[in-house]
Amino acid sequence: MRYLLLFLCFSVTAAEKEIYINQAGNLNEVSITQSGTAGNKIQGLNGSTASSITGNSNTVDIKQGSSSSIGSNLIEYTILGGSNDVVLYQDRLDAGTQATSTGGDHDIKLDIDGYTNNIDIIQRSNFNTDGGHLVELEVTGDSNVVDLKQIGDHSKTIDGTVLGDSNNILVRQRGGEHKYLEFDLIGDGHDLEVTQAGAGNHNLDITLTYGLGSIDADVTQQGDNSKSYTLEQTCQSSSGCSVSVTQGN
Repeated sequence: MRYLLLFLCFSVTAAEKEIYINQAGNLNEVSITQSGTAGNKIQGLNGSTASSITGNSNTVDIKQGSSSSIGSNLIEYTILGGSNDVVLYQDRLDAGTQATSTGGDHDIKLDIDGYTNNIDIIQRSNFNTDGGHLVELEVTGDSNVVDLKQIGDHSKTIDGTVLGDSNNILVRQRGGEHKYLEFDLIGDGHDLEVTQAGAGNHNLDITLTYGLGSIDADVTQQGDNSKSYTLEQTCQSSSGCSVSVTQGN
């Protein structure tokens, strides 16, 4: 069954573009490109609540920014359901093209409640000044896959919470300075892989709370100086818990 309850798109000014999505049903496909300068937003109506997907096996492809944009891009999204494929690219590349002399200021707030969802996130900037990347991520459910990449410029921040079982999280923060990751993993069988590379200022804070199944966490910090991490873990698995941290040059 395919149906779309509401899809409302409106442009506020020539430089500010806003889209509100409230989608319910299965097997829907949504593709959105917002290019140009400041003010690309996908969020709730009048900024009140997040845009949303409710249903299964939906495909959402969102690309924001570039054409030498130097302004801010915002995505606020709630996903409730299973087997959804979601791509969120800001100033993009990695097959999403664009990303020339872009200035960052990317903000994503994503709440996922479901199972076997595939989420692919890129925040990229090639500008030579301070451009912030921020992701706030909440995942509740099982067997979800999240691939999260922040590339270029300074100020890369990720605040994530995962509650459930067997979720796979891959995080890469590269280039520039001021990389910070705070992540809470609660449940069994999660797989977390983190790489912070290039230009120093690598910081992360990870809390691991296990049930009866083990979890794998693999962390790499490399490139220039200034590396620090804190790790808190509670392991109740008889098979043990695996945590690996590598700090290179």
